[in-house]
Amino acid sequence: MTIEIVQQNEICLLRCKGRIVSGAGMEYLEAKLGELRRLKCRKVLADFSEVPSIGSMGLTFLVCLYKLASGGLVLSGVGPLVWQALEVTGLTAVIRVVRGASGVTIRDRSWPVTSKPEITEVRLGRILARHPL
Repeated sequence: MTIEIVQQNEICLLRCKGRIVSGAGMEYLEAKLGELRRLKCRKVLADFSEVPSIGSMGLTFLVCLYKLASGGLVLSGVGPLVWQALEVTGLTAVIRVVRGASGVTIRDRSWPVTSKPEITEVRLGRILARHPL
């Protein structure tokens, strides 16, 4: 699993890849939460289009992420297995989920060296219009 964090103003975009399940990745997820705390991310858009499944550790990560973002969390690109896990646990009633989106496009410019990538305004605008943070 990998999680790339991109900050654009007050919004942090997480590009998540791979299965988020129990195992050796717990320290990695804790480090990513620490990074988000340091960035003071209060609005988070998490792209799950490349996450095929999620386990209890991933669900715990999402709950921590939801609390960190003070409820300003939107998941996009959620596939059927991730949706099922969210639905069974009741998290779909709390976390805003965009099932049909295939992820958020960002334009990379010298990432991660000096410039911050820009989240494509049209794509982000559509998601946030339907699911305001």
